[in-house]
Amino acid sequence: MEQIIPNTPPQTPPTISLDIPTNTPIVPKPSINKIYILISIVVLIIVAVVLFTKSNNKKVYVSDYLVPNNYENLDKYNLDSDADGYPDFIESEIGLNPLISEYTQCKISDCQDSDNEQTKTTHNVLIILDSSGSMGLGNPTRLEIAKQAIKKYISMASTNTNVGLMVYGQKGSNTASGKLISCASAETISPLGTLNSLSVDSVLSSVNPVGWTPMGLAIQQAAQLFEGKNSENNEIILLSDGEETCNTNPTQKANDLKMSSLNIRINVIGFAVDSSAQTQLNQISTSGGGTFSTANNLTELDQKFNDLYKNGQNLLLQFKCNSANTDSFRACYNVAFQKNMDWIRKRKLMFYEKTISQDEYNKLEELSAKLYAQQKEVTNTETQKLINQYKQKQDQL
Repeated sequence: MEQIIPNTPPQTPPTISLDIPTNTPIVPKPSINKIYILISIVVLIIVAVVLFTKSNNKKVYVSDYLVPNNYENLDKYNLDSDADGYPDFIESEIGLNPLISEYTQCKISDCQDSDNEQTKTTHNVLIILDSSGSMGLGNPTRLEIAKQAIKKYISMASTNTNVGLMVYGQKGSNTASGKLISCASAETISPLGTLNSLSVDSVLSSVNPVGWTPMGLAIQQAAQLFEGKNSENNEIILLSDGEETCNTNPTQKANDLKMSSLNIRINVIGFAVDSSAQTQLNQISTSGGGTFSTANNLTELDQKFNDLYKNGQNLLLQFKCNSANTDSFRACYNVAFQKNMDWIRKRKLMFYEKTISQDEYNKLEELSAKLYAQQKEVTNTETQKLINQYKQKQDQL
């Protein structure tokens, strides 16, 4: 028997409800094209940074700035009418006279000797006085006459002359038993700048004729009094009535002092000396770069001190005048040099603006090197001339 199935309607599946908030935006997926564009921008930025960095570190080569040369005439750089090293057209552009050498323009005439009050400029004088036993000979004694001459010299010297006094042979005795002590005696009894008209009597009153003659020791010890005075006019006046008797080698000591940097000359006065003593004392003065003279009485001794005083003053005046002239020349010459170098520097910068050529740039380089060498040579030459003039004046005096 056939089973009859009731006709039932089809069943609908259950509905699942999803509670999606209505305020939550839906983000669309980025497109592929936009990603490619973003990556490209980043790559371009990186490449630009790399290229910029390399360009900053890149060396600049002259060939990168070449400018045609066919329109230039560089012969103007060779035209120098006054032969001062500076091309005429440059001098005209910077206000210098192309017909007058800068050396001639800046040079000041040599100083002339003068015997007026302006010659009385500062210098240092150390008198080294023989205090050996033989200075007690005569009536009045040699030492008494020497003291009178020194007093007169002090009264004549200006307040700008720094005078000091050293004695030697003032200890021990002039006998064999006292020789060791005497030959080791050389003493500064008045430092430079302290011996004047007010103090000279008391200073000299303590000096007596005692011992032997260690001139070399005195000259050697005198050096320390001139320390720190290298640039000043330094002088020693050595007064003695005889030869060295202590084997202290005064000739060698005088030469050592002359060869030092202290700028000291040693003038020697032989007082009542025989021919043998004159020979040695003359050798000392020659080795010390100074003069030698003799005197036999107070009048002659006064004259020798007076001559040395005037010579010293004139020598200092000459040296100071020449020094001032040299300084003025350097300042003047340096102004012209700097003007030319400034012009050259500015002209060379035009090369990097491509307004002058490679050839002109090279010409400026050559000119610059030439002027630097010339400046150094001229400065050194003028300095050496100053030294030679000072030495020549010393020899004349």
